[in-house]
Amino acid sequence: MSGAAERRATRSRFDRGARAVGYRPLDLIGRGGMAEVWLSDAIFEDGEVERVALKRIRPGLESDVFLSMFEDEVRLGRYLVHPNLVRMLDATHVDGARSMVMELVEGDSLKGLVDRTRAGSPVLSLGLSLYVMRELAKGLSYAHGLVDETGETLGIVHRDVSPHNVLLGREGQVKLADFGLSDSRTNRTVREPHMVGGKFGYLAPEVVKQKPSDHRVDVFAMGIVLWETLVGRRLFHHEDDRETLFKVMRCEVPRLAEVGVEAPEVVQRLLDGLLEPDPDARIPDASTAAREIQRAIDAVSEPVGPQQVAEVVELHLLGMGGFVDGSARRIRDSESRELDPHGRRTSIPDLDEAERSRPSLTG
Repeated sequence: MSGAAERRATRSRFDRGARAVGYRPLDLIGRGGMAEVWLSDAIFEDGEVERVALKRIRPGLESDVFLSMFEDEVRLGRYLVHPNLVRMLDATHVDGARSMVMELVEGDSLKGLVDRTRAGSPVLSLGLSLYVMRELAKGLSYAHGLVDETGETLGIVHRDVSPHNVLLGREGQVKLADFGLSDSRTNRTVREPHMVGGKFGYLAPEVVKQKPSDHRVDVFAMGIVLWETLVGRRLFHHEDDRETLFKVMRCEVPRLAEVGVEAPEVVQRLLDGLLEPDPDARIPDASTAAREIQRAIDAVSEPVGPQQVAEVVELHLLGMGGFVDGSARRIRDSESRELDPHGRRTSIPDLDEAERSRPSLTG
């Protein structure tokens, strides 16, 4: 039995209904603007332990706004139970800090693998890239369609779909992480309409233009992630935030053939549908996207699935020198603009004013 198969055969004690009696933080493995993540042991009554990821508000940042946003994430996390979503196992206090206990994904983020491609060492094949996107679409479709106990939709929009938040595991898992910036009817934190969450390079044009937006922004972001995974470079990101936002608004997407990527035409049509700047002309939802991605997979005729993901992740980790906890790689990176120092979402810069003083939109 392979290592991945052995790990799959060992079910989590949380899956069997066990409750931990305590948690022991071991190593700080991630830190963001609001939260930090610790590799931790969950301790059970019989003394057995299980490794988990413990997310909690950073010491000294326990403001009312941060606590409210954290509770929003905890509240929503109770609904999010799907194979393609990182699962919340428990919500408790550890060492006096409000904490979320998350399943530990042993592997890396999609960003880690795409960065290897950017460095000249392709990691994901065309078929496997499409498979990862199909699994991501399945997770988003589930989240977008969730209803509460009365049957009313929860109105979930992730709003931070990016390679940083797509985790690939050594057991072949593909999981979307971090609903901390999501819209949901379960949220109680008051968020100003002009404030946005997420990374500027993965926003949809309607968000940058400050028009009404819905779950289709996640579909657009999924298109950006797919394009970057196939091409191995960023689509809209620029070192200057305003330039990034201008690029999103223009939505000029090079065709795969123009950047040297060979793919069946069905893959290009898929990207065109995901990255349509007009949300009314875009692929309408993640469920439809999953079906379109499957058509592209069928056209590629390449064996893809959890086994292939597991093999690629193992090889990737060997090249990096060992284990990386994907759960820690997702919190935030230097380009994130999700929160200002007061815990509010960040506002879009005044692009109209910038446009008036801007000599050209080219370059």
